[in-house]
Amino acid sequence: MHTRTKPDSGAINRYRRKIDNVGGNDSEYDSEGGTTTFRFYRDLGQGRRAKARLFRSDKGTKRVILQPSDPRNVDTAEAKNKADSYKTAYPSRPVNYFEFTAPQLDYRLDVDFFPGNTYEQSNINTPSKFITHYLAAARALRAYHDKGRVIIDLKSDNMLHVASLLDSTTYLIDGGTSRKIGEPLGNTFYVSSDAAKERAKELCWHYAPECWFMRIAPLADVKMDVYALAKTMGAFLPKKSGLIYDSLISPYLQLNPKLRPTLDELEKKLLIFQKIFLVVDEIASISTDFSGFSSRKEISDQSVLLQKQISKLLNSDTFLSNCTLLEMHTLHRDIHDICYKKSQEIKESAQMRINQVNHVNGQNPLTESTRTALRNVAIFSHRDGVNAALGGIQTNKKSVGTFDTRFDCIR
Repeated sequence: MHTRTKPDSGAINRYRRKIDNVGGNDSEYDSEGGTTTFRFYRDLGQGRRAKARLFRSDKGTKRVILQPSDPRNVDTAEAKNKADSYKTAYPSRPVNYFEFTAPQLDYRLDVDFFPGNTYEQSNINTPSKFITHYLAAARALRAYHDKGRVIIDLKSDNMLHVASLLDSTTYLIDGGTSRKIGEPLGNTFYVSSDAAKERAKELCWHYAPECWFMRIAPLADVKMDVYALAKTMGAFLPKKSGLIYDSLISPYLQLNPKLRPTLDELEKKLLIFQKIFLVVDEIASISTDFSGFSSRKEISDQSVLLQKQISKLLNSDTFLSNCTLLEMHTLHRDIHDICYKKSQEIKESAQMRINQVNHVNGQNPLTESTRTALRNVAIFSHRDGVNAALGGIQTNKKSVGTFDTRFDCIR
């Protein structure tokens, strides 16, 4: 008679196989079907209540094992919450929670390994990168809410981002404070006084302010996550003002949860900003290398060509129509500054190259011909002119207007 082997799901078995004699940590696990051995690979990180360790099989399969950071302070309720959160968010991925009572209370939470960098590790240093990460996180959070759960503890090291050529994906991890929508929050958010509440809000600044309670626990609501996401993403911006902050962060930090826009509204606005900043990024990436030109005329012609390239991008249907959707009837200072910076780069690079050419030819670099060659290099000499030209954009989508080509001249 043949015994049927239990199918191997890839998850670990209930029992630890080997203990590291030095650190006392688990060093090996068997898979659930008993066909694979997972060995300790490296530590992933440690929080106040739990630490994460990566295990890998000989075939390269990876599993993450979470266990208490301090064996004297074991929070099984938080660990079970994490297990429920992972099962909700990623139902096709195996999750196992094991609890032990002897020789003392202990647990192991076995979850799948997710690739990517945390938002904390990501280099979010341009508007486009910011928008891409924000959009991926908003989509992941909306999918999480659609499954009936609120994650609450949404912060930069609890989000993993994976970029690809066609798209980007964010994975939401942890979930120790998560709750079903409409379920009372846990005692993590209990405070004994108003002073304690203010200290908690300062220490855990990413939590929505309505999470904290002294008597009756509030019910988990999606607007708590909307606040946490905006608060977390706002921390990546260099200033708490400007086009992006005022449009994509500030409205979602309203103290009254009912006044915060929805994630659907946020996603629509992010898509508009993404299209606008694709154009702005293209302007910022224009090469200002004049080293291949050997005469004043060639340099002047190239300067005009670059000037027209910027004007064409700003007059494109993509840019103008999306500005209209944001009711942007003047070129915002943040966008103007990027264009002006590129204009100055063109001007300075052209002037430097003409000076080099004149020096080789034994000519004075400040001759009238040099000034003439540089006359049309600077596109944006002052902001008022830019705003006047952008006034051609109408709220009527049938007539979005174009930029005034007079930008092409120095004022």
